[in-house]
Amino acid sequence: MKPKVKRSVGLFGGKGVVGFTSDLVLMLSICLFFSCAAPKVELQVRRPAEVDMSHYRKIAVADFRGPEHSGSQAASILTSEVHETGYFDIFERREMERILDEQDFAVSGLVDDTTAVEIGRILGVSALIFGDVTSYNAEDQQGTEKVKKQVWTGAYEKDKDGNIVEEKGLFGTKHRKKIFRERFVDQPYVVRSATVGINFRVVDVKTGHLVAVKSESSSFNEKATGTNKIVKLPDKQCILERLSRNVVKTFVRHIAPYHTTMTKKFERGTGASKQAVKMAQRGLWDEAQKSFRERSTNSSDSIKLLQSWVMLRGHGDV
Repeated sequence: MKPKVKRSVGLFGGKGVVGFTSDLVLMLSICLFFSCAAPKVELQVRRPAEVDMSHYRKIAVADFRGPEHSGSQAASILTSEVHETGYFDIFERREMERILDEQDFAVSGLVDDTTAVEIGRILGVSALIFGDVTSYNAEDQQGTEKVKKQVWTGAYEKDKDGNIVEEKGLFGTKHRKKIFRERFVDQPYVVRSATVGINFRVVDVKTGHLVAVKSESSSFNEKATGTNKIVKLPDKQCILERLSRNVVKTFVRHIAPYHTTMTKKFERGTGASKQAVKMAQRGLWDEAQKSFRERSTNSSDSIKLLQSWVMLRGHGDV
């Protein structure tokens, strides 16, 4: 039976999108209520954006101001992430640059509330996103510290007759068995830290009003002790790019709906709920729903189980 994705009611009445709602998944999920205590069900739900951007479906992203190439990088990542949502009709950056070049409008590092409106009107979009990379740095703190380590004493283990003991190595070769002692030794360490902060601004091209202003940041901090571990620390530039993507992803959730996984723990059903589950197992979905509503003596248990069932099945409102 092919799983389907259906729109349904959430646990508290909100609309959502639930993934994998086949009868088989439903039956297995409901049976869990009576096979173990406090079963869990994972559901994929659609969350609304914090800022209502439903009136600004055609948008563009200008270069952000920032040190080094951080502004251009932030704009490129933002364009890609916004495109991935499928919620907006977003201007391709190369096309945007071409049009602005034809108008002799240089936008790199010059975008503010006023120029953003002018740029948006040239492009024919309803909203323009721009901003500043306020923090973009990665640095190392280096030093040495005492650590416990097994150190060879320079001596070899001997048997009771005074002969040096031999032992087999990894490949079967014999070698003299060294005597080690735990000692404190100096080891180099590096603490690599990085921070990216971006201020986002969304302007309504028609009115010139700011629709949204958000500041987001993301940080990295990792310590490595010993040469072998130090060389394995992530490259600074890779860290900065990853942090920039994290910041952008957080912002995009403010302006576009997104999907997330919700884990719900349910109580075990009793009484009429069990009867309704039996009906569901036989494929009598309408009868099961009626039983939930009319025959359960435990209304709290009935509602919880019914809500979970409706979410999984994709039926109408509870």
